[in-house]
Amino acid sequence: MDRKAPPHKEPKTFTEQLEILKARNIVIKNDERAIDALRHINYYRLSGYMLPFKQSKENVYDEGTSLERILRIYDFDHRLRNLLLSLLEHIEISARTSIAYHLAHKHGPLCYENHKLFINLDRHQKLLEAIEKSIKDARAGHEPFIIHHDNRYDGKLPIWSLVEVLSFGTLSKLYANLANEDKKIISKTYFGIPPLYFESWLRNLSYIRNICAHHSRIYHHPLTHQPKLYADDKMYNGIFASILIAGVLCPRDRDWVAFRGGLESLVEEYEDSIDLNHIKFPPDWKDVLYGTISKRRQSAAESRKEHRKSSRSSPL
Repeated sequence: MDRKAPPHKEPKTFTEQLEILKARNIVIKNDERAIDALRHINYYRLSGYMLPFKQSKENVYDEGTSLERILRIYDFDHRLRNLLLSLLEHIEISARTSIAYHLAHKHGPLCYENHKLFINLDRHQKLLEAIEKSIKDARAGHEPFIIHHDNRYDGKLPIWSLVEVLSFGTLSKLYANLANEDKKIISKTYFGIPPLYFESWLRNLSYIRNICAHHSRIYHHPLTHQPKLYADDKMYNGIFASILIAGVLCPRDRDWVAFRGGLESLVEEYEDSIDLNHIKFPPDWKDVLYGTISKRRQSAAESRKEHRKSSRSSPL
């Protein structure tokens, strides 16, 4: 017999929400400011930032936990997501460019239609369906280059135009299903990374990008998609592991330096409120940012240079 679901709770007014917080040990220093915060931030959303302070098996929070601190953690998380989005934008655009450039020169403008270039036919078919939807959405948004190709090329987009309408997730799936030789050339020539790692890193960063773009929580979030890491880096996890690989993949030094400085300043500004364990930052996180990642970037640059010397598989 199916179990009957209990009825949903009745909605609460902002004042009632405030009283619930007080009853659960949340310290409220100013009722008016607290209610103003609840007007702009959904109680259910805000409760996610209270989880680190929740007492086990009890619907109350640690003594002394203030709404003021919760809101500072919320602000920190918001700003961290924005920092990450800016960094990931550089990586996504670079990946689009490199994948499109190689495939176009080696296999032609409409290479993505050729199933022989992909290792799994079912995944290729799903890719074509995702491409069709992406083009349809761009057409609905009246993108000028879509209209141009509709009028002149029967709606067929060359790979260098197509990548501009693909999501980061779809782009990562396109790369993951490419024949091994194409994967290797793209990852080593343009990023200096072995293809097995590059595939995993694209997948992970597209996942992180979606979390950030949809305003989901990074702080105290059990991230489920972990990237494949080099042996010396396997002690890192969570969002810090994603920052590590993003630091290696970021194409320009100035963009990485800007992110690194912004991150350090952000942590310093909120260090009185946040717990670095909840974003998986190790005690030596600054050494990793300034030392380990710099070494990984240098190694990748040398690998790119060496591969370009020894390979003529992709025109430069």
